[in-house]
Amino acid sequence: MITSTTPVDIVNGPGTRCTLFVSGCVHECPGCYNKSTAGELRYAVYR
Repeated sequence: MITSTTPVDIVNGPGTRCTLFVSGCVHECPGCYNKSTAGELRYAVYR
């Protein structure tokens, strides 16, 4: 699930980009900006 987006991002890599932050990542990258959502799978419930 997407936890947040940054439409115009110049911080998370070279050049200008759109960044999507997702929950449930298991990569544990050094310098991760989203450790609070890493490893936690979050689901949206639609009824």
